[in-house]
Amino acid sequence: MRILILADIHANAVALKTVFDRAFYEKYDKIVVLGDLVGYNPYPNEAIEFIKKKNEEIMGVILGNHDNVILGTYSDDDFNPKAKKAVNWTKEQVSEENFKWLQQFHDYILYPELKMAICHGSIIDPNEYLTMIFQAKNCFREMIDKGVKLCFNGHTHVPIIFSFNGKLVEKTPLQKDSFSMELLPYNYYIINPGSVGQPRDGNSKSAFAIYDTLTRIITFYRVKYDVKQVQEDITKSDLPPELGIRLGEGY
Repeated sequence: MRILILADIHANAVALKTVFDRAFYEKYDKIVVLGDLVGYNPYPNEAIEFIKKKNEEIMGVILGNHDNVILGTYSDDDFNPKAKKAVNWTKEQVSEENFKWLQQFHDYILYPELKMAICHGSIIDPNEYLTMIFQAKNCFREMIDKGVKLCFNGHTHVPIIFSFNGKLVEKTPLQKDSFSMELLPYNYYIINPGSVGQPRDGNSKSAFAIYDTLTRIITFYRVKYDVKQVQEDITKSDLPPELGIRLGEGY
């Protein structure tokens, strides 16, 4: 089974459609979405409805912090002013049907048969920005307790691999537009595919990954999309223009 891994779409339907065009070419069987379908960008309903139409291929959807704020289950107290403005704008835009669709999802999912989990921040805390080795160590302990060897997460918008061989935790940032790696059966892994809708690693291209459960190979991809169109629509939607600027710079 080939699993398409998407994180942090953030209402960027233009990027999302471009990712699916490439993913169709690369071939996949199932889809997991690691949270934050909405926030920041001007197409919340379009992004949600695009994913909804993939219902037969959906393996799991996780709520991110922006999704939870929209639903009213989280506070926006720790959001910066621009993120708050985008959240308030999004609350007014999301249709009742799409709001109810989001309500069915949770913070993480375990797949015991695959010894796999999906989450937003981390398997310990859905709001954790998992960037440091000491954080990964704690997460690996939790994964071991839950019988999980592989966890996919998002939230940081930066593609990265943490691995644990039973003794040493290693951190591997990803800086190439395409990268493949075989996951060793005796190791544990935490893998962030990067962001579809708002990359923050200095690369403006959308990020996603495909994991083959048979070969145990994970491949990371970057695809160029029409950033200028999204920037123009951010301006037209009266969202903070800085949100468009950052898309072009990938930060």
